[in-house]
Amino acid sequence: MKIVYVTPRYRPYRGGIERAVEEVAVRLSARGYKVLVVTTDPSGRLPRREVLEGVEVRRLRAPSDSYYLSLGLYRELERSGGDILHAHSFHALPSLVAARAKGSRRLVVSPHYHGHAHTPFRETLFQVYKRTALKTIVSASDRILCVSEYERMLVQRDFPESAPKTLVIPNGINMERLRGVKWHPRADGLKILYVGRIEAYKNLDKAIEAVRVLRERGWDVRLTIVGRGPHKPQLRRMAERIGVDELIEWKEDLTEEELYEEYSSSKVFLLLSTDEAFGIAAVEAMTIGLPTVLARAAALSTYVEEGLALGVDPPFDPEAVADRILEASSGWTPDKRRIQHRFLSWDEVVDRLEEVYQTLRG
Repeated sequence: MKIVYVTPRYRPYRGGIERAVEEVAVRLSARGYKVLVVTTDPSGRLPRREVLEGVEVRRLRAPSDSYYLSLGLYRELERSGGDILHAHSFHALPSLVAARAKGSRRLVVSPHYHGHAHTPFRETLFQVYKRTALKTIVSASDRILCVSEYERMLVQRDFPESAPKTLVIPNGINMERLRGVKWHPRADGLKILYVGRIEAYKNLDKAIEAVRVLRERGWDVRLTIVGRGPHKPQLRRMAERIGVDELIEWKEDLTEEELYEEYSSSKVFLLLSTDEAFGIAAVEAMTIGLPTVLARAAALSTYVEEGLALGVDPPFDPEAVADRILEASSGWTPDKRRIQHRFLSWDEVVDRLEEVYQTLRG
């Protein structure tokens, strides 16, 4: 069986979608499937074609990373063949192109759906996009795979016709690797960690303001931000403006080992995103045993309600965020054994995907 993944970006880019596609694609290739990833490269600097861990990757130039539109994508998907076409992200145009180029193949869609856009202008465009393009994607899909019950609720709220073909298959984690990671935070200072895309809806401005509050309270605090994204320049200017730029360390393109060391050496993991369908980085942090503070919003609120993390309510008053960080760093820890039984490994995720693909293929 040949599976063609359609995703806005792929390795070496980093983010939740990129991570999920890579983890699944590599494992399916190892199980004997022929796997092709068709993606875009907004930078224009990556190889057009290469094979990474048994997975063929084809990249097309995209003029920007806003909607990942590539003029050659339709033709590329038409000639890619395969039995299953699996598109990722309702919020990016490659999924619409996949729906149009479906042909006789079965179409699986992973929405990674937020239900809205993140600026007033984009929200106006999104409402039109939702009534037209997203309707087309939903209609063309044979299965819609959500990563949480929260995401399924959003999809079915906006597209009731999707209900009969919508399933929940959560993201996974590298369980065996994470079990070997020991949490040993630095004895000196209060190190806070964020891992993920640097987007406005992640509310990193509130995290930076909380750093200012903690410093004013006399704490030796540092915030490490691991990731890339369009909001980074604005945040750096903000940190400089409020006088905490020397307390923030920016990192990107870390290896898996380097990333795990960041988890291991931090005292608190912080994620204030209001539009998270799953939160892979948060789940990894909790699995290691790193005290975690999450937004009481979207899918993250489930982890707070289950007692796996401490929560803070939007709109994230900096004083309240600082209070939660201090509470988390003062001896509070999640039940690591409960967490390890709460989430799937990536191998278990692939088992479930195989069932979906085989059923659709007949």
